Amino acid sequence: MIVAVREAGLTHVKCFAHTVNLASQRALKIDRVNRLLKKLRTIVVFFHRSTVANALLKQKQGMLQLPDHKLIQDVSTRWNSSFEMVERYLEQQPAVLSVLMSKDVRKTEKDVVLYETDLSNAEDLVVVLKPMKTITTILCDEKQPTISLIFPLKHQILQLMQVIEGDTAFVRDIKEAIIQDINKRYIDEEDYLLLTSAVDPRFLSLPQLDDERKLAVFSSLITKAATLVNSDKIMKVKQEPDDGVATRKPELPELPGPDLNQDKAPAVTPVTVKQESSAMEELFGDVFVTHVQPAKSTLQLLEEEVSVYKGEECIPLLCDPLEWWCENQYRFPLLPRLAKSLLCIPGTSVPSERIFSTAGDIVTAQRATSSCDHVNMLIFLKKNLKQ
Repeated sequence: MIVAVREAGLTHVKCFAHTVNLASQRALKIDRVNRLLKKLRTIVVFFHRSTVANALLKQKQGMLQLPDHKLIQDVSTRWNSSFEMVERYLEQQPAVLSVLMSKDVRKTEKDVVLYETDLSNAEDLVVVLKPMKTITTILCDEKQPTISLIFPLKHQILQLMQVIEGDTAFVRDIKEAIIQDINKRYIDEEDYLLLTSAVDPRFLSLPQLDDERKLAVFSSLITKAATLVNSDKIMKVKQEPDDGVATRKPELPELPGPDLNQDKAPAVTPVTVKQESSAMEELFGDVFVTHVQPAKSTLQLLEEEVSVYKGEECIPLLCDPLEWWCENQYRFPLLPRLAKSLLCIPGTSVPSERIFSTAGDIVTAQRATSSCDHVNMLIFLKKNLKQ
């Protein structure tokens, strides 16, 4: 697929949700983190298999006034399931510890007990990976996961994962692993991602860049928009057919000439008559312009639009950038064409993958004879019908 995109001369941008998953998975593969997850996984499996332990857990939850939640078991292919497993364990840790210390539960104490250091590391792991979980939730939104989110989110991850004074060695290893993985992503596509963020009214201020880099981004925006506008123009020149026959004008009737035999009349002194102003002159005399200003080029018009656009205030993050451009397309006649062509690109493949999952739920053995049109309609209704 990547080769096909390159051969077509297009820009390939990888799914950012997949990128976040790879960076988080790299952090979870650190030895100390991996050992912690194995211990937690052992405890969760123990409670899932033991009906006695599960029943005691519910009793302890009621006594300690904890939420009636089950422990979560992670899946190796989903890093956020490991995060949720640790987070749920910390939530239920008092009840779990009370059950494990009960004499009514058969257990191997070495395998299912976490020590104080393990609990401290688990708390640090949740704090460090919390932003990654929030970003994953944002990208899983099917309405506004636009490509313009990628650069701001990547920059935010790099800022949050900076090692600060007071970080333990455990936290430092996790942050460094995530930074090393994120830094090598989207290097060749950075200019393209900056362009998409510039046309998003939520991020038009580009606070991550200095003034020189901002100027370069908006200059590139003007060039791209001018190219797109010029390609859309269709010049139709209508020419009349030339059949080689000149059109003759009708001859004017011959006026009677002077009578040569008549005696020459005396010369008459011409009298200057003051011309009366016409109604058109009275109406348009003060505003009539004989000199017309030359029309501005597309490039000049775009420079003016971008200058006005840069002065706009950023819209709230929860607003839809495409709706903003639809509402302001009369103020900016040229820029919306470029903005819509870029903001319609999703920054993640999660919504499309969900469609495949929906199709798998619809096309079952009981519906094996359904026609393609029927299946397409059912998928469409499932994804678009408001509950």
